[in-house]
Amino acid sequence: MQIKRGLYDHFSNQDSNLLWIYNYFKTVYNGGFYKLDNLIDKYNYVEDKYEKWLLIKAIINQDIRQNEKKKVEIFLELLKENNKGKYDYVNSYSYYLLHFYSVDKSILFLEDNLCISEFLESSVLDFSQSLVFKNYASLLPNNNMKKEIMKKCLEQTPQDTDLWKEWLKLYANQDEVKKISTDIFKCGYSDPTLIKQVKIDSGDTDVLVRMIILCSTNLNKDIALYLASFLNNKLLKNYMLLFIEMFDFSDILKGEINEICL
Repeated sequence: MQIKRGLYDHFSNQDSNLLWIYNYFKTVYNGGFYKLDNLIDKYNYVEDKYEKWLLIKAIINQDIRQNEKKKVEIFLELLKENNKGKYDYVNSYSYYLLHFYSVDKSILFLEDNLCISEFLESSVLDFSQSLVFKNYASLLPNNNMKKEIMKKCLEQTPQDTDLWKEWLKLYANQDEVKKISTDIFKCGYSDPTLIKQVKIDSGDTDVLVRMIILCSTNLNKDIALYLASFLNNKLLKNYMLLFIEMFDFSDILKGEINEICL
């Protein structure tokens, strides 16, 4: 899950500013709180344009979440000046409008700054463009335009399990839900909310093991034990039962456990 978000644990230079920045993103992704002053101090310290650009976006996001409207506006201007591409500013400004004004204002701004037909017809993959269109679709009522944009975003980022879950909820019948949920797990992506929809064949041991590991938390321990009962390999089953007993997978995700010894 951290790799999906670009949260890597090792850098060639362990004292680099990039390491500091990505550790910040990792902290926030795992639910941690970060002081704005520390982010701003880091922004004032770094000189590299790319690092400043990353920090500007991080500061805007935190400013919005902490209701610091004036600070948001200052750093939105800085993002506009240091923009690496059109869509970063559009995405950040639309979030600002959504949080401090209204859904309608955010939608109108996005419609004025996005070309929907060009996006739907394009064969070029631009992750920042796909992200802003995904966010735009999330604001729309359930209509054909929303469906077409979500479909295009899924074609571009099929690893986005959150978007798949929204698609399944809105547009898929029960057979499609089971098929897509199973495909997601077989492709290596995991989400505990999809587990009950996954169809496992007798040879899908790797899928079953990943499901067990994913559910090895204090909240889902009973599910993990139930799934482990379907393992045919006695040695593997014993290892998985030991894993369930000894570890909480959420701690591993947070980086609180770096080494597993059974």
